[in-house]
Amino acid sequence: MPEHLTRKELLKTDHFTESIEHAADYFGMHRRQAVQVGVALVVAIIAAVGIYLWLDHASTVRAAKLSDAMQIAAAPVGPAQQPGAVSYPTEDQKDAAETKAYTEIASQYGSTKEGALAEYTLGGMAAANGKNDEARKRYTQVADSGSKEYASLAKLALAQLDYAENKPADSEKILRDLMDHPTAVVSKEQATLTLVHQIAKTRPAEARTLLNPLLTESGQVGQMATAAKAEIPGK
Repeated sequence: MPEHLTRKELLKTDHFTESIEHAADYFGMHRRQAVQVGVALVVAIIAAVGIYLWLDHASTVRAAKLSDAMQIAAAPVGPAQQPGAVSYPTEDQKDAAETKAYTEIASQYGSTKEGALAEYTLGGMAAANGKNDEARKRYTQVADSGSKEYASLAKLALAQLDYAENKPADSEKILRDLMDHPTAVVSKEQATLTLVHQIAKTRPAEARTLLNPLLTESGQVGQMATAAKAEIPGK
């Protein structure tokens, strides 16, 4: 879904339609005053369109910076594969460049989707390097202030972090919430399969009950559910 209205859509909103209608009625009664109202209305429209253009430009800038950061993440370590392509002599230098790029996006655009994605990525990098406290801080920030989709990703990461730190009750609470409130990026099935994996050894009967509705699903969900059921101990 686009974040910003087009100029055409902007001029079609109820606010502007009602303002124009009111200005027309007023013009019939007070011609001179109506000219002033008309000028003010034009100024308001110009200002609104200007704000839209600025937001559109800002979105383009954020997207470009995010793209640059992703190119760093995808860059090889060692000699460049193509002339002019980005590469890094060592893994440490690449990690430093990637961290710098995502940190700038997160700090400058923290309230945007690009900022949330950068913060989430930094959390993943921290977790991969064993910096669980930093990872938790970043994931929590995205879960609390990011978009619905990125918030669900961050919550799933927090659940996995809780489980890894021997906090199964906290992890299960998050996963059950995700099961009740799925998003486009974290489905109910994904949250369910994650929970099944966590409780399979300690509560096998409950794990099978959770899996049963997924076994008849077609495609990858059904395949993963079948594989998960085979790993549950007992009958």
